[in-house]
Amino acid sequence: MTASTLSLNEQWLWLVENLTPGSIARTTATLGRRVRGPLDLDRLHACVTELIRRHDTLRTTFEAVDGRLARVVSTDPTPEWIWRDFSSEEPESDRESRALAYMDAERTKQIDIARGKQTRCMVARISPTEHLVLFATHHLAVDAASLVLLEEELSGLYRDGVPASAEAPLEPLPYREFIDWQNETLHGDDPGVTHLTELLRDADRIDLDAILGPPGAPAQPGYAMTVVPEGFADRQQAFVEPQLVDRIRQLMRTSRCSLYMVLLAALQLTLYLRSGSESFLVRSPSANRTRAQHRSMIGSLETQTFVKCSVDDSLTCAALIADVRGQVLSGLRHQRIPMSLVLGSVLHRGEAANTNAALAGGMVQFALFAVGRMADWPADLDVIVCAGSRIGTASDFQVFAMEEGTRLDGAAPGLVLEANNPGGVYPPESVQDFLGSFRDVLTAVAEDPDRTVDSLRTVVPGTARREAEVARADRAGERPATAGRDAAQIERDLLRIARSACGNERLAAGESVFADPRAAIDTAVRLVDAINGSAELSPLGMTIADLLAEPTVAGLAALLAERRPRRSEPTPAL
Repeated sequence: MTASTLSLNEQWLWLVENLTPGSIARTTATLGRRVRGPLDLDRLHACVTELIRRHDTLRTTFEAVDGRLARVVSTDPTPEWIWRDFSSEEPESDRESRALAYMDAERTKQIDIARGKQTRCMVARISPTEHLVLFATHHLAVDAASLVLLEEELSGLYRDGVPASAEAPLEPLPYREFIDWQNETLHGDDPGVTHLTELLRDADRIDLDAILGPPGAPAQPGYAMTVVPEGFADRQQAFVEPQLVDRIRQLMRTSRCSLYMVLLAALQLTLYLRSGSESFLVRSPSANRTRAQHRSMIGSLETQTFVKCSVDDSLTCAALIADVRGQVLSGLRHQRIPMSLVLGSVLHRGEAANTNAALAGGMVQFALFAVGRMADWPADLDVIVCAGSRIGTASDFQVFAMEEGTRLDGAAPGLVLEANNPGGVYPPESVQDFLGSFRDVLTAVAEDPDRTVDSLRTVVPGTARREAEVARADRAGERPATAGRDAAQIERDLLRIARSACGNERLAAGESVFADPRAAIDTAVRLVDAINGSAELSPLGMTIADLLAEPTVAGLAALLAERRPRRSEPTPAL
């Protein structure tokens, strides 16, 4: 076993875990295939074992070392192997549906990031010549780009055979070397940090109630962030027929844009027409493999690319597409900057309020997945699973587009637009109505990109804005009163705890607790845990959101003294 510090990406996910305990365990990343043809199970097991041996993130657990969370890399490369044979079950017509249901249940099982096997390989046999294969790990170990790389490497190993040690190819760059490089080269005054913080500072939060209508359920209380696990969110889909895809591809050629850019422009127009907000952010995951040494790396390298939407009715759709193209290219130039460093740098400079939109929501997340275009195995394949759960905030709306190759239902290739209902708040029909608007706007833009934004109002009629926010019941409950404790008393207790948690006995009450932007996430988590674990201050229900609003002991004490005490959910220890 070897221990190392967390990458900046892992620090960000750990912050999400502390905001919503259990979130990492619920975000299982999966890659699945239907294999038609004979499948050599021993060969597949050997290939998966070799894959785990090559990539240390697939055998990494996370535990507290000297009071800090650390990565612990195991030397054991064997996966958790799950095998189920449905080929002899009766009736024969139910074998496939039973196998699919079994695999669907297995893929959502939580992975304990602190102990045990971190990589799971599941195989279900439908017949001697047809199998379902599912590869699963947790989101701290891989990102979406890693799933593509994993399948390419795994299919190559199965096709060519696992090489003997004497003829093994060059080992991939260990993830811990990427962490060392990241910590050495990234810093708070990086131009990419400035670029992202300026975007966060200038853009308004978007009103999801105006986009989706009245909520049908209350938002989950107590945390700024939540996780939308598989099977929990109400996912709605809309299919874009191949004829429209052909027109979109023509627009891509004339505008020199990628499919992602065209879809993102249409999404921004849809959000503008339905909400009336003229300036807002859309964020997208970026692979963050800009260096040659990192192209084949498996790990949590993914970062966020932000694009700001600025629309007025006189703008043409073509002009908006051109603006989106420029912003995407600019964002990709800065994609190596992880959100944790942006947040840490802003905290370090005492500008916490500028990151509220990034942390507490008020954005839409958009991603494009290419489905059915992976590496070829030695058998005919159909895609059964693309990616696992996605992390988002309670007030974020997640929209995905999936470019399809071979479809299981035999339909022609096209696009599938999908939306994740954030926290199950909005009724399914509201989400489906939004997707219908997205598809209608996409159709109108592809048919006539020179039309003005104002003319699209006939395409998305009746999108009245909400004049007032919907009041939500405070389900957090009340905590025991802290009568008799004023700001000065709270400040003394806070200062003592903060000096200990931050390892700085000279910390002054008016000084920011964030001395190093790269360690800001770790500092925030440790400080909140220490405050909530103290007998004197635990009734105050301190949250990381409080610390973001007031990063000094004096400011935090004043904030907590004025606020009515609330119940705080405990943060589970590893």
